[in-house]
Amino acid sequence: MSTAAWGGLVVVVILVLYVLSMRLFFREGRELEKQIDYSKIRPPQDESGSE
Repeated sequence: MSTAAWGGLVVVVILVLYVLSMRLFFREGRELEKQIDYSKIRPPQDESGSE
């Protein structure tokens, strides 16, 4: 096989691995997001102090 063919094969393998890993992370992220208790999260306060 030529160098261009090997390069194309490497690019395809990297893209497939990237897509599979991103699908896994997004699926886990959705599951973890369901477990967040939003009632415990306080709104951000001013860090500039009292003026």
